[in-house]
Amino acid sequence: IVSMGYLELDLLQTADIRKIFKSPFTIAAAFDVVLGLLLILGVTEIFSLLRFRAAVGAGLFSILFLASGDPILAVSTVFISISMYFCTVIINTPRILLACLPGVLGVIGYVYVLILPQA
Repeated sequence: IVSMGYLELDLLQTADIRKIFKSPFTIAAAFDVVLGLLLILGVTEIFSLLRFRAAVGAGLFSILFLASGDPILAVSTVFISISMYFCTVIINTPRILLACLPGVLGVIGYVYVLILPQA
């Protein structure tokens, strides 16, 4: 969520709602906020919607990142989406921890591309 908002930080700072909701990254970030709140509340019925979001993230956003010339962000998005999918499918706790590893690698990729070059 934070990384999608960070991609459009200058757009978010303008506070122009029409422009903000024209960006696919901010729309996905708003949708992810709603999904996150529902998961915090323990609504497990949205797992199928979360799996759909993971598939859209793997497909649409990886193509958007590849088209904009960011292959590391594309691969990171695919890793995070794979982790999201398998964390909602697997029931066994040790296997869920194993399924979280691609997500951690994806977050490291986002940090490498978005935060480290500005430091």
